[in-house]
Amino acid sequence: MENIHSKPVGIWIRVSTKDQAKGESPEHHEKRARFYAESKGWEVKEVYHLEAVSGKSVIDHPETKRMLEHIRTGHITGLIFSKLAKLAQNTIDIDCD
Repeated sequence: MENIHSKPVGIWIRVSTKDQAKGESPEHHEKRARFYAESKGWEVKEVYHLEAVSGKSVIDHPETKRMLEHIRTGHITGLIFSKLAKLAQNTIDIDCD
């Protein structure tokens, strides 16, 4: 039975090549994010994959555009990511207006 108060969220996966070399796989980040969503009673609607994408080029990436559209339309109302630094090189680069 679906929770009527469930928050629709997306998972942002951006793991650098250097992080992957340290054992931080995209699958590990996704699994951890799914556990977090489950603990909050949230429904994961989308997973946005930006593995090995430079933080400086995130804003022009198709997955970023897809995520921003999902926020604008209300398809998702929250975003889970492992570290704020993984959102973009500079968080000023992401503009949801």
